[in-house]
Amino acid sequence: MFLPLFTKFCYSSFRRYQFVEKLRKKLLEIFDQLSSLGKKQLTLEASRILNSEAEILKLYYNPEASTNEENTVSIFEDELTQKAIELALEYGQISISMLQCRLKIGYAQAARIVDEMETNHLISASDGSKPRQVIITWDEYHKRFDNPI
Repeated sequence: MFLPLFTKFCYSSFRRYQFVEKLRKKLLEIFDQLSSLGKKQLTLEASRILNSEAEILKLYYNPEASTNEENTVSIFEDELTQKAIELALEYGQISISMLQCRLKIGYAQAARIVDEMETNHLISASDGSKPRQVIITWDEYHKRFDNPI
């Protein structure tokens, strides 16, 4: 469930933000802190409190973020990414919308997979709205995925 929230008070116009329900408690704490401040302290404390927004966004986008190599998932271990690569090799090109339709996934997940594929030099860089071209061959795919290093 999404919780619609509005602006940081330093903006002159309202901006809409949406966060997952589990962040609601932390956000309400921040807004309570802001409302409890006097006008003199508001300017000094506002930057400290609003900087915690970065921590909230980190939690939202990657709740189990860690620098340990044990927790990172290799592109070779992601079954969905392998299916996407096989789909790209089959058609000779790939796009986010193609992944959404064929693999029945959302935009964000499809975009992440395409970004991973580009980072690992499996597909070409973005060329506007055109589909990305596949750089590797089936033989290279089998070498990399059948015997990942």
